[in-house]
Amino acid sequence: MDIFMELKHFTRNEAWGDPDKVNGALLMVMDALRTHLDQGIVIHNAYAQSGHSPKSYHYKGDAVDFHVTELPFAEAVTKVLAFLKDFGLEAHVGLGIYPDWHTPGFHLDLRGSKTRWVRVAGGVPLWGRVSPGVHCYQSCSLGDLMSYMPHDPKIDVLFYLMSITLLVLMLHLFLLNIG
Repeated sequence: MDIFMELKHFTRNEAWGDPDKVNGALLMVMDALRTHLDQGIVIHNAYAQSGHSPKSYHYKGDAVDFHVTELPFAEAVTKVLAFLKDFGLEAHVGLGIYPDWHTPGFHLDLRGSKTRWVRVAGGVPLWGRVSPGVHCYQSCSLGDLMSYMPHDPKIDVLFYLMSITLLVLMLHLFLLNIG
């Protein structure tokens, strides 16, 4: 049976890489996401043999990169996160948020555990894990993270305290270097 015959919104002609090597569950998740958003989704890639990190889920057909059309990016982030929660997928997928892509978008994979990250213009971890399941990469400021993630007053206070701590540490290191 061809899984693409079961999908409402996607065909083999999308940029899946080799569509026969893309996990059928991932295809069903993407189709449900498209229905939930009621907006277009453009697939950038899914199955790949190269061009990603060494242990990429793309190499197993368990990951997809995409963007949502006709929605401001911050709203798309909120809606994608809500979809994962509402459909019981939140604890089972990796979600990367890429605001600096030419067309800001997402990486979604079926890793079996919850991991979240925001990557802004770089790849070397600057802060590492800033809260459980949330990562920030090079050139990603607190403001960047907060502008792409839904706000929770407790988390906002935590980010504020972390930023003050980081600034004090950086000032201390600077003073040690000039002394």
